[in-house]
Amino acid sequence: MTERKYIITEFGGPVIFDSLIYHFELGLNAVSAGFVKIWTDSETERVRVSCYGGNTLMGLSANPDQDEKIMEEFLNME
Repeated sequence: MTERKYIITEFGGPVIFDSLIYHFELGLNAVSAGFVKIWTDSETERVRVSCYGGNTLMGLSANPDQDEKIMEEFLNME
């Protein structure tokens, strides 16, 4: 399992990045932000994610229901 930070941009796209980088350093307009755990489901071979937390400096939090769907669709594109 991998843990990273993420934002969902104003255009609905996910940006996943190293946890050593601050969310605001990306300089992107975001609608949600937080942390994401990423793993591969051994039964389906699909990438799964779990979003949580937020960024108080940017005034944003994770929106798990929506953010997880966006990221899983993006990471499982063929």
